[in-house]
Amino acid sequence: MRVPLSWLREFVDLEVDLNELSNRLEMAGLSVEAVEQFGDDMVLNLEVTPNRGDWLSVEGVAREVAAIFDIPMKRITPFVCEEADEITNHVSISVEDTDFCPRYSARLISGITVGESPMWLQEKLLACGQTPINNVVDVTNYVMFGFGQPLHAFDFEKIAGGRVIVRRAVCGETIITLDGELRVLSDDMLVIADERKPIAVAGVMGGLESEVTPQTSCVLLESAHFLNSSIRRTAKRLGMRTEASYRFERWVDPNGTVRALDLAAELIVRVAGGRVHRGVIDIYPNPIKPREVRLRVSRVCKLLGIEISQEEAKRLLLRLGLVVRDEGEGILFVSVPTWRNDIEQEADLIEEIARLYGYERIPATLPKGVSERSGESERRIVEMRCKELLTRLGLSEVVTYSLTSHATQSAFGFDSGDNAILVRNPLVKEYCMLRTTLLPSLLSVVETNMRRGVYDVWIFELGKVYSLAPGTMRHEERRHLCLIVSGAAQAGKWGAKSGLIADFYTLKGIVEELLNALGITSAEYVLASHEAFHPYQTAHIIIGGTRIGVLGRINPRLEREHDFRNPVYAAEIDFEELVGATQRVKKFKPLPTYPAVMRDLAFVVPEDVEAAAVAKVISEACGEFAESVVPFDEYRSEQLGVGVKSLAFSITLRAADRTLSGKEVEELMERAKRVVCERFNAKVRQ
Repeated sequence: MRVPLSWLREFVDLEVDLNELSNRLEMAGLSVEAVEQFGDDMVLNLEVTPNRGDWLSVEGVAREVAAIFDIPMKRITPFVCEEADEITNHVSISVEDTDFCPRYSARLISGITVGESPMWLQEKLLACGQTPINNVVDVTNYVMFGFGQPLHAFDFEKIAGGRVIVRRAVCGETIITLDGELRVLSDDMLVIADERKPIAVAGVMGGLESEVTPQTSCVLLESAHFLNSSIRRTAKRLGMRTEASYRFERWVDPNGTVRALDLAAELIVRVAGGRVHRGVIDIYPNPIKPREVRLRVSRVCKLLGIEISQEEAKRLLLRLGLVVRDEGEGILFVSVPTWRNDIEQEADLIEEIARLYGYERIPATLPKGVSERSGESERRIVEMRCKELLTRLGLSEVVTYSLTSHATQSAFGFDSGDNAILVRNPLVKEYCMLRTTLLPSLLSVVETNMRRGVYDVWIFELGKVYSLAPGTMRHEERRHLCLIVSGAAQAGKWGAKSGLIADFYTLKGIVEELLNALGITSAEYVLASHEAFHPYQTAHIIIGGTRIGVLGRINPRLEREHDFRNPVYAAEIDFEELVGATQRVKKFKPLPTYPAVMRDLAFVVPEDVEAAAVAKVISEACGEFAESVVPFDEYRSEQLGVGVKSLAFSITLRAADRTLSGKEVEELMERAKRVVCERFNAKVRQ
């Protein structure tokens, strides 16, 4: 909204400089986007919020300025000299849809001469960003910019039968609008029609056939109030954005239509001659009355955190042009003029008081009391701890798109199946579904980096995956943590020994560090298989009998297909399960009082036996005395035979209340040997 400063001063005697005016308007909520020079004048370019239709006129802004600076405002009252006969002798108007058009007013002016507008009128319109057309049309635009009421002038001689009908359009009906475009109408659009056809799209644009031309000698002026939602829908569907629709979409004062007609009629006679016919046709079956809102001064003080008297609250509201009735005992009844459609309830009045009182005068105070639920949530604490640790271990956090495609997931060995959530109207085919796993997205990051010559990639992402619950259409969202390491074994470490390449145990060590930091000490790693992973270097992560994730090397076939220069190791963990297993309170464990005893055992076992399974059995056999069982060697040779291997373990034994005797240690070792041999068909290797 462009407001020339000279025009603004026709409504208020403003003696402040532009900087102060701009600052005060900003603090009141009317943003000044720019101040421009226009000839000898200055123009304020204002950003108007959608709820303040009353600000879309110079008079509306002047009303706000008068309230801010507490100065009187000049009321411009039209004077119309009616010299011709009754308007009803020539014009007939009917409104068929009073829901879409609550009020319709019209005046008739005959004997005019259409021509160029005087320079003062042209300059005002140009300053507002409007191109002058002719003296009649320019007057209607002058009233719209100055007073907020859109008007339309019809060439009365082109209205068939002198009859105006405000009705819904017939589906498929057409009209050529003033911009020369043929518009096809639907039955939810309001039109202004004569006896034969539409002559205007109500509230949006007039028709070309009834426009004012140099040959026009008699005009019918229209001033109406239309339902804002109807105008918004019509303008959007027809792809038309006009100054009139812009105002009708927000709010135009229903009780200002006749005043706007009188202003325009007076001015048209002055700049185009002619005679105004007596009377106004004003169809207003259900007058819209001012809204009355009850205000409690105690509520004002409580919400704003200030002490304000009833008299001061009343004075501030009166400055806004509201009508206030003091009922005593801290109660005010406020009658809200119809040009302020945004004020509906007590809170709106309190906001108005705050604006005029001055936001900068309201002290900043801390909330009283402390919430029992204050602080970070458990999930957020675990999230921050994970990110901090992974960053310290050398990984970089990445953020990838939640949207992906079947092709992308399949390219990395992941089948989304029937549980994927599809996008109904994808912008591009690469983003047609929500991801069901994080790994393809992160592997795409690895691929992009390696194609650009970055071969040491240590990254992680904590993000959401999406799926449909089996057998239902219910959407599920879960957060997953995905890690990838590839290249140097110590990514980003200056002075790290060259030649060491990250392997399965590099990734497993990172996962173990993460779990230990979260107080999870009972994780197990069980051999697993997955199309996307290496057949012999993949394990499920199990905590308390629940599988929470997978880690391993990406399948060498996929590494070749995507031109990975180094082996890529990845892990994906269900973060929700991780949060549930986290132990925030650490248990104190006293330092051991008695010495430990260390023994080594080696077994020849079938090739498919896992070291972790053997270690678990040894620990169970030694019971409470098993402090740790750590595999330290895996060996194969012809002497051992085909289909078998040797596994060696370092066993630490300790009693909490005494030093274990040699006999006790030997008994424990014998028990461990016997159980392992029975369980795995193994042999003790000497």
